[in-house]
Formats: sequence, structure tokens, C-alpha cells
Amino acid sequence: MQSYADDLTVRWVKNCIKKTKAKNICLAGGVAMNVKINMSISKISKNVNLFVPPSPNDTSQAMGACYGYYLSEYKKTILNKIKPIKHAYLGPKVNLTINEKKIKKFYINKKYLVIKKKINYVAAKILADNKIVARFCGNAEFGARALGNRSILANPKNNFIKKIINESVKNRDFWMPFAASVPAKFSKRYFKMDCDIKSYSYMTNCVKATDEGKNKLTAALHPYDDTCRPQIIANGQNDVYENLIIEFGKITGIYALLNTSFNLHGHPIVNSINDAVDIFEKSNIDALLLPRHLIVKKQ
Repeated sequence: MQSYADDLTVRWVKNCIKKTKAKNICLAGGVAMNVKINMSISKISKNVNLFVPPSPNDTSQAMGACYGYYLSEYKKTILNKIKPIKHAYLGPKVNLTINEKKIKKFYINKKYLVIKKKINYVAAKILADNKIVARFCGNAEFGARALGNRSILANPKNNFIKKIINESVKNRDFWMPFAASVPAKFSKRYFKMDCDIKSYSYMTNCVKATDEGKNKLTAALHPYDDTCRPQIIANGQNDVYENLIIEFGKITGIYALLNTSFNLHGHPIVNSINDAVDIFEKSNIDALLLPRHLIVKKQ
């Protein structure tokens, strides 16, 4: 089925390119969730650039209808006001006041350590020690993927960490692949990209790993073909999350983090401090990274 869907979709896109002479392709709809097909489309030609938005599922039908109406009704007056999205952090923001109230209990619980200074640096050291850190910061991601603000993070070189996350945190099947978050300036070290870097911002496309990528991002690659569904963080998209990855890189020499959504398998991504704390306390997550605090379980 994968091979058939791949062949059919690529032929369809080739026919569209031939008819329209278009070089920039935007793909949406349910099939656009298939990152392996998207990789095949990206390889059609060096002159073709594919973009798949952060929510390429059936949600895009409603958004497309809105754009269609907008353009048909207001084309003459405000067409130039339509601007592309710069990031996918368009969801609810962490409520800092509620956060402060919720974490007070951790200060008096001897099982936990609450850190308020240099929290990204300390979190990076914990990750470098092959521990698991959950991050609940900033605005939630809009779309199908967790992009660092509602994520469970780990050392991408430690292949054993996948087993720990799958069995004692996410409770999901062993074969389900993880992803990697990488700042744009380091992306070419780890990936063989077929499109512009922006095409890989939302984990909606797939790439082959370089030799360095195969060595350093083992846990974030698909074991069958050394491909990755990356989140390449462009400059200014998420500076605080990017800083965490760079701090980790300074310690380990690996400028990337294994990234999977902050939730239990079959449940929605966390959307409140209550959700975040509940999973943190009940699972084998070692530390919870919040906007102003890092809560660490004592060994």
C-alpha cells in the first residue's frame, strides 16, 4: 500500500508540475501526513521545492475554504496583507500564575529538587546524562506534531532511551519512530535535504541521514532506512528551545535532541500544568522543564 500510494502521488504531482510549470508545491490533505511520500516528492527535481504545513490533515480543508473565500471576496483590496506563517506556536500559552501555585508543593517534597537559575543549562546536563526531560513552555504547537514546547526530550544518540520512553513513559509500540529537533545552522551536518530548510520546520517531511547523523542521532532515526522526520528550527522560530539544544551540544557535541510529544499513548498532548505534572509524577520522566523552573526527581 505504501509503495502504491507513493507511486500514485508522485505521478499526480509530476503531472501537476508539467501542466502548471510550478516549482513551489504546497501539499495538504490526509495523504500529506505520509512523510515518506513527501520525501519522494521532494526528490522529483532539484528545481522543485515542497512545503507541507504544520497541520496537513483534514484540518487543511477548512483552512483552504477560508482562504478561498478570503481571496475571492477581498482580492482587490487586501490580497497583499496575506503573509506566510513564521512558526506553529499558535496554541494556548502556559499560564505562569497557575504554574507558580501548582509547583509550590514540589518545594516541600523531599523527592524533588526545584531549580530556578540557568534552567536550560541544568536541563541540558540532565539530558547529557541520558535522562528524560519533559518540556512545557510557551505557546502550544498548532498541528499534528510536538515541536519542543509540549515535548518529551532525550539524548538522540542513546538508542536504549527509546525502549525506556516507549515502555515506561509513552506506553506505545516499540517500532514507532521518534523525531529529532535540530537548529538550522547544524542541519546539514546531520541530514541530506532535498528542499529548502523551511520545508522541514514542522516534522512533515522526511530526510536521509548523513554519516554523522547516523552516528549521533541513532535513536531519532528509523532503523530500517536511516531516515528522520526532523524539526529544523529556523532562526527566530523558538529561541529558548534552540538555546536548550545548543547547551546540550556544548556538552555532548550533538546539536540535536530526540523529540516526541508530551502525552501518554492514545491521549492528547498536555495542555495545562495539571496535565504536565500528572504525567511527570506517574511516569519515568526525570525532570519537568517549565518557563521559569526545572523540577527534578531526586535519585
